[in-house]
Amino acid sequence: MRKEILLLIFLVLAVTLLVGCNPNTGKQNNQPQDLPEKNKTCEDKENGIDYYVSGELTVCDFVTLEEPDGSPVGCALNNDLCGSEPNVLFEKYCDGDELKFEKYTCPNGCTEGACIR
Repeated sequence: MRKEILLLIFLVLAVTLLVGCNPNTGKQNNQPQDLPEKNKTCEDKENGIDYYVSGELTVCDFVTLEEPDGSPVGCALNNDLCGSEPNVLFEKYCDGDELKFEKYTCPNGCTEGACIR
């Protein structure tokens, strides 16, 4: 009985290899690998809107992929910034996993991504 079970397992594996199927995924070896699950994240270092603090946001897409150094693929840093018009601040913030921004007029001017107190 034990020999029959081992023979059956061997035959199943042999047939699987002969038809070109990967036993781990059930897909043929010549098919492209599945794309990673799409994940999107948004992280705001200043935790919301603060016109007087220059904030930094990290927005990532497809974070399940990795660069050779282990860092996630598809991430971008976004900083609050002063506009070309005097006193204008573009305040960036996260709305869930989405990057948003608000155009704000600073009463005392804008420098390095923050309103002057």
